Amino acid sequence: MCPWRGKLRSKVYFKDKPTPWGIKMYKLCEASSGYVYCLKIYAAQPNMSNRLIDVVLQIMNPMLDKTYHLFTDNYYTCPELYETLIKRKTHCTGTVKSNQQ
Repeated sequence: MCPWRGKLRSKVYFKDKPTPWGIKMYKLCEASSGYVYCLKIYAAQPNMSNRLIDVVLQIMNPMLDKTYHLFTDNYYTCPELYETLIKRKTHCTGTVKSNQQ
């Protein structure tokens, strides 16, 4: 999340974050250097897909079918996403919440 106090249609609010108002971004970064390979800004528009699996597949598209390995935190970890990535020859490792069903 990028802090933002100005006017913006797609600004989001997360009460538990250190900076509650901001611009939500999805980033694909290289693990050791932190280099940002791809960046997608959350779109608060009905015609834009913000479904998590679609977002991950969009930013991972150039890397799919090339046997890369994706590491995720618990926000992105879900069986449906991982099954889709495995079918596209992309390995996955992620954290899970022990209380999540």
